[in-house]
Amino acid sequence: MPTPPCCTPWAGPPAGSPTPTCRSIPYNTYRYPGLPPGPIGAPGEAAIRAVLHPADVDYLYFVLRPDGSGRHQFARTLAEHNRNVRAYRQSLQEQGPPAGQDRNPDR
Repeated sequence: MPTPPCCTPWAGPPAGSPTPTCRSIPYNTYRYPGLPPGPIGAPGEAAIRAVLHPADVDYLYFVLRPDGSGRHQFARTLAEHNRNVRAYRQSLQEQGPPAGQDRNPDR
């Protein structure tokens, strides 16, 4: 499952953020074909430390919360995750895409 940092096409901007969710930048490989102009997601020191010393958590899955906050909802089991995904997808059906934004940026 892709988690594109340049494009969150249906969630809407994070609460209080004027930033559009599907940015028109050359690194957005959902919008622009081919390789981007430079590396994507080169890990920093904090990311490397997190891999070497992972948090002690009991969840395996995550999905955006259906409330549009831009925060994540975590789940321990696939069944719990699937319920969270259904709730998120239902919220998308009810809200529709943000103004001026296509549900399928791949088209």
